[in-house]
Amino acid sequence: MGVSWVILGVAVGLGVMMIIVFLVGLKRRKRDELHPQGYYMGVSMGLGMLIGSLLYLLLQVYYEIDVMPTMGTTVGLACGAGIGASLEKKYADRLRPLTEAERNRKRVGLFTSIALLILGIVVLLIFVLRG
Repeated sequence: MGVSWVILGVAVGLGVMMIIVFLVGLKRRKRDELHPQGYYMGVSMGLGMLIGSLLYLLLQVYYEIDVMPTMGTTVGLACGAGIGASLEKKYADRLRPLTEAERNRKRVGLFTSIALLILGIVVLLIFVLRG
């Protein structure tokens, strides 16, 4: 058994555990509870990225197709965004506006993500220009 099959097994196991945790958490929520705007979009995009990554990992290991590792995440993100947008429209009556604390948390998350992206690009450029 090669190392790639072990990696695939671990990735699939983690993916299945994440989906189970998500479904258990979803079941515990109250049916009548209102969700913040963007809830369905975020959940769908996260699950899409997970499923897309696992499918592309399977393609890469099982069929020995040399694809870019980020392709699965990108395709899953796009599919999840489409599904999330349709769910947001379908369940518009179950959505509530964001509270001030949620808006602040979203803003901090956005700025942190942008800062980490810039840091990653700078580190990548340093390694590329060095080597």
